[in-house]
Amino acid sequence: MAFAFRQQLAAEFFGTFALVFAGTGAIVINRLTDGAVTHPGIACTFGLVVMALCYSLGDVSGCHLNPAVSLAFVAAGRFPRSRLLPFTAVQCAGAVVASVCLKLIFPAAASLGDTQPHGSALQSLWIYLLAPTAGAICAVWTNHLVRGSHQPAESSC
Repeated sequence: MAFAFRQQLAAEFFGTFALVFAGTGAIVINRLTDGAVTHPGIACTFGLVVMALCYSLGDVSGCHLNPAVSLAFVAAGRFPRSRLLPFTAVQCAGAVVASVCLKLIFPAAASLGDTQPHGSALQSLWIYLLAPTAGAICAVWTNHLVRGSHQPAESSC
C-alpha cells in the first residue's frame, strides 16, 4: 500500500518523538532515581521502542528515525534525494518536541540524559556526525551487497 508523503512525514515525526521521549525518558528517570532503571534497562528501552516502531511504521515511511539513516539511504540510492530535507526536518522536530515534553515533565533534570564530550568541541562534533552516518551507510550498503540489487526490501526497517 502506498502512503501519501504527508503520512510518511507524520510517521517519521511520531517515530522520532517516541524514540527520543522513551529512550531519553529512561535515562532521565535512571538519573533521578539513582540508577533504578540501569544501563541494560535503558538499552532495552531503546531497542524495544525501535522494534515496535519498525513494526508499526516501517511500511509507512521506512522508519528511518534518524537523519543519518535517511542520508545513508540517499547515498545508497534507495531513497529519493528530494525527500531528504523534509524527512530530516520532521525527525529533528520530533526530537525537539520530545525533549521539550521531557523538560516540562522533569524540570529538575538538568541535562535530559545528554552525554558530555571529553575532547574538543570540533572533535566531538565530527564523532557525533560521522559515527552514525558511517554506520548507517555501511548497513545499507551491506544490505545492497547481500541482496545484489537496488530493489528495496519489503520493509526498509
